[in-house]
Amino acid sequence: MENIQKEKTRFFIEEDGHLVGEVRWRVLPSGDFDVNGTFVNPDRRGEGIAERLVLEVFKKAEAENVKILPSCSYVANYLDDHEEYRDLLI
Repeated sequence: MENIQKEKTRFFIEEDGHLVGEVRWRVLPSGDFDVNGTFVNPDRRGEGIAERLVLEVFKKAEAENVKILPSCSYVANYLDDHEEYRDLLI
């Protein structure tokens, strides 16, 4: 499985120089994360890539003791389906 690469406000996976998937967020003035986008290459959808990336953001939020504003519909839906992460919600 591909390694997740990290930038300041983005986690992503590349394969052979091509973007496979990413999750993006912005840091709010409070320090909380507004997770505002996920993308997975259509050829790779259904492999759990978006979930892996989103869980990395959740881990980062937990480590930094901040909350998540789920502006991205994928993240909002994921949180609706996974009660165990709802304590991360703003």
